[in-house]
Amino acid sequence: MRGYRKALAAVSLAILLVVSAVAVANAQNVMRLGQGREAANGLFKARLFLRGLNLTDQQKEQVKTILSNHKPDMKAVAQETLQARRGLREASASGADEAALKAAYDKVSAAGWNALMLRNQIGSEIKQILTPEQQDLLKKRQENLKKLGQNIIQNRRVKKLFT
Repeated sequence: MRGYRKALAAVSLAILLVVSAVAVANAQNVMRLGQGREAANGLFKARLFLRGLNLTDQQKEQVKTILSNHKPDMKAVAQETLQARRGLREASASGADEAALKAAYDKVSAAGWNALMLRNQIGSEIKQILTPEQQDLLKKRQENLKKLGQNIIQNRRVKKLFT
């Protein structure tokens, strides 16, 4: 009877590990799809960033110039990000040791940092061509987005408490 319990526990543990690995892989794929689209769209969605600011034709041309100047950088960061995520996914799926997983995770983190810095640089270059009124409108929009994000996070926490 004792051997049966050990075998049952081992099989249960194996099933749990497989289900966990599948769940992690699925979560990574969902994240990768969303972030991959962002990378494919140039890491920087200028249309959404500038929507409703009533740019002049000259400002629109300046934005196009800024984005075209950074296009090689955006492609490089997108490629770096995709490769780093692929490496982490492969390390996780292959059952790599902790050091290998940490190294793969650090590459994803570094790629994310590079993407953030590039996005920040492009944003600051574009903000320089905006009028003070357009900058105020953009600042208000960013504050509203921040509040919206905080509300979404808070609602998730509340739901978890009551489910």
